[in-house]
Amino acid sequence: MTIKTKILFWFLLPSILIVTATAAFCYFYTYKTVKENIFNKLEVAADVLQGHICDFLDGKRGRTVDFSSDGFIKVHTEKITNGIDVDSSTFQLNRHLLYNKKALDEENILEVFIVDMNGKVISSTEDSQIGQDISGELYFSRAKERGSFISDLHYFPEFKQNTFEVSVLMTANEGMRPIGMIVNRYRGDTLGKVTRSGTIEELGQVEQLRGLGQTGELYIVNRDKLMITGSRFVENAILKQVVDTKGVKAVFDNGIGMIGIYPDYRGIPILGVSKYIEEMDWVIVASKDISEAFAPIVRLRNFTIIMGITGTILIVLIAIFISTGITRSIKKITKTTKRMASGDLEHPLESYKRTDELKELGESINLAMNGFRESNMFSVHSIGKNKLPFQQLNKSRDKWVETFDTITDIITIHDKDFRIVKANKAFFEKFNADKQQLNEKKRYEIFHGTDSLWHNCSLVKCATSLKPECEEVDDPNMGGIFLAFTYPILNEKGLFYGAVQQFRNITERKKADEKIKRAKEFSEKLIETAQDAIVCIDEDGMVKVWNRSAEKIFGYSRVEIIGQSITTIIPEKYRKGHLEGLRRFLQTGQPKIIGSTTKVSGKTKEGVEIPIELSLSFQRIENKRYSFTGIIRDITSEEEAKKQLIDKTNELAYYSQTLEQKVEKRTLELKKVNKKLQEQDRMKTEFLATVSHELRTPLVLIRGFARVIDKKFEDVIFDHVRTKDSKVQKSIRKVKDHLDIIMSEGKRLTDLINDLLDITKIEAGKVEWRMESISIAEIIEQATAITSGFFEQNELELIKDIEDGLPDVTGDRDRLIQVMINLISNAVKNTKEGSVTCKARKMNGEIVVSVIDTGTGIAEVDQEKIFD
Repeated sequence: MTIKTKILFWFLLPSILIVTATAAFCYFYTYKTVKENIFNKLEVAADVLQGHICDFLDGKRGRTVDFSSDGFIKVHTEKITNGIDVDSSTFQLNRHLLYNKKALDEENILEVFIVDMNGKVISSTEDSQIGQDISGELYFSRAKERGSFISDLHYFPEFKQNTFEVSVLMTANEGMRPIGMIVNRYRGDTLGKVTRSGTIEELGQVEQLRGLGQTGELYIVNRDKLMITGSRFVENAILKQVVDTKGVKAVFDNGIGMIGIYPDYRGIPILGVSKYIEEMDWVIVASKDISEAFAPIVRLRNFTIIMGITGTILIVLIAIFISTGITRSIKKITKTTKRMASGDLEHPLESYKRTDELKELGESINLAMNGFRESNMFSVHSIGKNKLPFQQLNKSRDKWVETFDTITDIITIHDKDFRIVKANKAFFEKFNADKQQLNEKKRYEIFHGTDSLWHNCSLVKCATSLKPECEEVDDPNMGGIFLAFTYPILNEKGLFYGAVQQFRNITERKKADEKIKRAKEFSEKLIETAQDAIVCIDEDGMVKVWNRSAEKIFGYSRVEIIGQSITTIIPEKYRKGHLEGLRRFLQTGQPKIIGSTTKVSGKTKEGVEIPIELSLSFQRIENKRYSFTGIIRDITSEEEAKKQLIDKTNELAYYSQTLEQKVEKRTLELKKVNKKLQEQDRMKTEFLATVSHELRTPLVLIRGFARVIDKKFEDVIFDHVRTKDSKVQKSIRKVKDHLDIIMSEGKRLTDLINDLLDITKIEAGKVEWRMESISIAEIIEQATAITSGFFEQNELELIKDIEDGLPDVTGDRDRLIQVMINLISNAVKNTKEGSVTCKARKMNGEIVVSVIDTGTGIAEVDQEKIFD
């Protein structure tokens, strides 16, 4: 295949593919863009209309709410509903609604009327409506539930036009008691004004929204899928035209809306956007016919096809012209080089009109032929005999290479395409490569290990600016941080011909700089977070460093104090001494207080003098100058503490002087008290003896009479009375059980009183226990029997849950019964209804007894004190 054929093939084929791909991409991109733009416009139009509708409805509701708050209307409504002066109140209320309310928006309001809570119209701007029953209307029932309601658009026969109502519940002036309802009936065509209005005004002019073209339209559909605003294509569409399209169905399904392409109510494909107005259960639809929307795309498609065919033909002609010119020049050069090879140096290359590299190649061949001919160095017979010029050239080159390789920095030479044509020894050692591996690779392939240009490449910058460039390079592939210098190589015409790059490894220097930076940041952070104030000044006494603690102590912010004299925080009476000390140090180098800690005074921003502890040091800086650093601690609290300590010491000394006198006096008082306590102890003993006697006597009588009654019942009733009445038998048995309990509890109470009133046991700090083998089941049975009257009295259920086979335990029977009685009585007392459960279980080698009630429970704070 000839060069001409290759040029035609490789030039023509990609060009046609590029043209075709570009045309297809442009067409589909434009199609997508136009489609998105139209959808965006439709969505914006729908959003604007949605906002207008919401503002419109809010305005109507707001006006009705305003009417409902009218005090005159409320007063006369209550009079009418309460039957007070009905005729007069109705007449006055009708006039008020007509002249003071309806007149405010007479162009849009058809009727204003008042309804009582039963749905009867009691007042209206239309006399014929008074007395009508609207209790079955949706706007009445919904307003009673919600407080306000806006009805859907509907046809009203009395007015022979479409209307909608806004109803608001009215409440009495003195509270939230509902007294009636006010209803505004509006013209239905006001909705049409909103849908075709560029700006939302309640009385706005009818103007089609811009951006919808010849086929675009905006309309609203209600829940019944009927159009409630006008159509551009169908006459009298309101409440007649059914819109059961994909967009409307989607809104009612998902409650949001949709964007898409589908047939509209006319069956014509459209680009449609639908939005949901949740409050009214309406759908807003913005649409545009596909034929109009994509008309520009059709024209663009036709234009693209024509331009593609024309471009392809033009590309073919250009490719033929270029390939012919190139091959013609190559043929001439080939012919001349063949003559040179045969020794013919008398016929140079024929001149022809070109301005590209082929012309330069031809001129170079002609110059070479002339030079060879004049010097006669390159004739067929002399070649190989005279080698002196080449020897001198090799010697110079070797010396240059030796110098080139001794440089420790990485140096590379690049051609204008950024290929590496020469590199020094440091380069090959750094990248562990040889000259064969180099193979004219481009810079970024070796240096960065990538097959594309390095970001922010200095070679690109140098080729553009034609000036030396310098940058810092941190690349893992290079293994460090380098300072890169790039120098351009220009030809005789001043054009970029190549570049020389020098890379100096600065990794260690950067690490050192980073350490210094971190150390500086650490020192600055240390200074800022120090608890003591750290202040640095120069020889002139100007503040250079001022940390946060200094701000807290003296009240000056860093902005206020930096660059100011240190005397700002030194009280007036000490400033002279400070200046003299600073001057003496600068003259003699002998500090007075430097290197030690001393107590001095400072002055805050408010002018308050405070005691401080100062530790001063100095540092020698550049130009033989000094810097002074002071570490300052506010010791105000310490001084105050010392003062308080001295005051307390003096106070303690004063008290110690009178302490002995007070102790002696108190000793005498204690002796008197002790004597009085002994007397009280004697009286207590006598009192307990008396109380013991007085308590035992009635108990003895109670127990005695109980035994007598028991004996009498046994002799008279239990043995002699025979009855078949089960209730009587049950009552007799219950009386007998209660007598047994009285006698048993009387004995236990007598024993308890004996223990409690035995003065010798109380004084000894112990009580005598009557230990014996006891059945826990019997203890619970006895305690529940004693307290059974409580359950009957309070109508509570007693539940006993005792595990079978519980072993006996050793204890004091009476005291265990008392514990159970206390727990049960407390449970009954705090349980209003339900049950009390007495439970006994064997758990982990112990018998656990529980009393569980359904009452209020025991407060958490009292739970730890239950068994005290």
